[in-house]
Amino acid sequence: MEGKQKVALTFALYQNDALVRRETVTQDIVKVGKDAKSHLRVDDELASRMHAVIEVASPEDITLIDLGNEPGTMVNGARVNKCKIRPGDQLQIGSTKIVLEKAEAVAMAAAPAPPPKAPAANPFAAPAPAANPFGGAAANPFGGAAANPFGGGADPFAYNNPFAQKQAAVDEVPHDAPEGSYTYTLVKSGPDVPAEEVEVPSASVEVMILWDQSVLHVAHLTPPRSFYVGEEESKNFKCDYFIPSEKLGTTRAPIVLADRGGSVSVVLLPRAKGTIEIPGQPKITVQQAIDTGRTQPSAELSGAHQMALPAGSKAKIEVEGITFQISTVNAGRVVAGHLAVDTQGLLYHGLSMAVHMGLLAAMAFFMPPLGSTEEDGVSADQQYLIQQYLQAAAEKEMEEKETEQVAENNADNKEGGTGTRAKGEEGSMGNPNTKLTGNRYGVQGPADNADPHIARQAALRDAAEFGMIGLLNSGAGGDPNAPTAPWGRDDSLGNDPLSARGNMWGDQIGDSFGAGGLGLSGIGDAVRITIGPWPMMERALAALAEADR
Repeated sequence: MEGKQKVALTFALYQNDALVRRETVTQDIVKVGKDAKSHLRVDDELASRMHAVIEVASPEDITLIDLGNEPGTMVNGARVNKCKIRPGDQLQIGSTKIVLEKAEAVAMAAAPAPPPKAPAANPFAAPAPAANPFGGAAANPFGGAAANPFGGGADPFAYNNPFAQKQAAVDEVPHDAPEGSYTYTLVKSGPDVPAEEVEVPSASVEVMILWDQSVLHVAHLTPPRSFYVGEEESKNFKCDYFIPSEKLGTTRAPIVLADRGGSVSVVLLPRAKGTIEIPGQPKITVQQAIDTGRTQPSAELSGAHQMALPAGSKAKIEVEGITFQISTVNAGRVVAGHLAVDTQGLLYHGLSMAVHMGLLAAMAFFMPPLGSTEEDGVSADQQYLIQQYLQAAAEKEMEEKETEQVAENNADNKEGGTGTRAKGEEGSMGNPNTKLTGNRYGVQGPADNADPHIARQAALRDAAEFGMIGLLNSGAGGDPNAPTAPWGRDDSLGNDPLSARGNMWGDQIGDSFGAGGLGLSGIGDAVRITIGPWPMMERALAALAEADR
């Protein structure tokens, strides 16, 4: 039987008038573009991935269709959308020139016809007459014409022999057959994969777009949604796949319509042909579906019809050489390790990242350099002003600091009456190391001493810690037997005949039991000093006033 006729097209590609390569293709639909899977690949910056297609019906009927991408397709110097081409014509895409050198018909190898089946034996036919073993015309069972069961016939064990030489297939393609004169087919080599391993029980729609035998696009709509084809691209209307309006008869056409409830309908375009398969029903054509009233007019496209597709249905729609295959199937199982991106929150994450990056950039831009020079640093006047501010703040803090006070409910009247005791050692005036009582204090000195005074308490402590030698060396002349006070002088000198550490009042001068303090008491800045003679008290007050200044 004669094979199918194919047309082999030979193209020469030039760049800057230099021949780059020659290619021969035999497809009925030749895809031209920058995509690596294109039949005629064009390595040009201005070429699109799918720039144009060439329909080949015969060596004399070759049609070029531009797919509308810039800068378009030039034929013999003129930009075209669709035109007939013939050998010798020059096509130009960007800076690449393509010359169609020749178009020749080639024969495609045809599959061999199956051998005719032998007629079945008639079980009711009359049996053939038995052969006369003694007749001359009878077949000699030992003659050379008898079939030898061990002859060179088919070896019944050759199929199971893995080392037997395989016979060449009758329809094997010759090694020098041009591309396009043969097709590839997947051969099943194992059992079917269980559906539960690759599918999930969720509705999905598979849409496949073909041009002759070439698959142009495959889309899995999970969950089901509407699918549009055409060339219209606007703010409100977009197409899922580009198809020229010359093929569809409109700029935008629906192929699948899905509502919010999940029902799916296939759209039967005007002038469409094909078949529809519904589970449990015989296959019907598109025209039969329209004639029997199983379709309804489509509100999306004038002149079109739509038909509901339940789960497991298939529809094959052909329009001007383009085939749409729609199948309602189960959704595919997600591959393990698949990275899912939430596109709804992607915008908010992007804006948040931009704001944070802007803040960090602003902080880095306005931050002063760490190693600034003396010219950019603080001047001497500024340093002096800062020091004055710090000193004034410290003095104010010292003035506002309140003296810690201890409340006393039962104050000793001998210590100045009731009030709040000041911090420090204090108590009834006297010597804590004696058992005598009723005596008053005394500071030894001349009777006519006009400047009686007592020594500081620190002098007595130094004498106890470092001894009399250290006290004399330091110039401290405090009488260890006389009372002391923090506001006293370096030495003590009174107008009494002897020094004694007694109470404030008494019958005579002598030691008397007491805590050793002068009993400073009072509230806030007011201090009452429980000390004896008035001149000495006046001098004590003068010393306190001097200290406050």
